[in-house]
Amino acid sequence: MMILPLPTFLVDILIAVNLALSAVLLMAAIYLKDVTQLSA
Repeated sequence: MMILPLPTFLVDILIAVNLALSAVLLMAAIYLKDVTQLSA
């Protein structure tokens, strides 16, 4: 795995995006009544 030196603000933005996407996926998983709705 290659580790690239990134500026601090870019690391902060990437962490924020990661947390936002994980929250969206978690809310979608809680909201869905059936797994098949995920594909629609």
